[in-house]
Amino acid sequence: MKSIINQTLIKERVNMKKFVYLSYLLLIAFISCSQQNDFPKLTGPYLGQKTPGQTPEIFAPGIISFGDHEHHMVFSTDGNEMFYVVADNYRRHHIILTVVQKNGVWLEPEVAPFSGIYSDFAPSISPDGKYLLFCSNRPMPGDTGD
Repeated sequence: MKSIINQTLIKERVNMKKFVYLSYLLLIAFISCSQQNDFPKLTGPYLGQKTPGQTPEIFAPGIISFGDHEHHMVFSTDGNEMFYVVADNYRRHHIILTVVQKNGVWLEPEVAPFSGIYSDFAPSISPDGKYLLFCSNRPMPGDTGD
């Protein structure tokens, strides 16, 4: 009986952690949307920004970079998609966002379809452009979270 109660408590804690992470995600998405009510029409390479050089600069201030712990930006090999990471204020939860160029116009950033529940960060594109690699705290197959 005590074992069943302990397992139930552990499952409730895991569910609470998922709820907290999802709450962070919704908060970040809300902040992102409220800051980007009038997303500008961006065209050209690098979201219409200056081509990166040897001197570090803030990328797309007020469009991508808001000072909200954005980092690890990477473009696809064809230059039509960008991935970057946004972290919560405590830097405990990270999500990967994506920006896609369609018909020559860059669309608003969105949470990548594989990201949001777990903390995902450090995206990287393979040299052949076939794979997006990233770090995550998601459980391994068969891991019950106990």
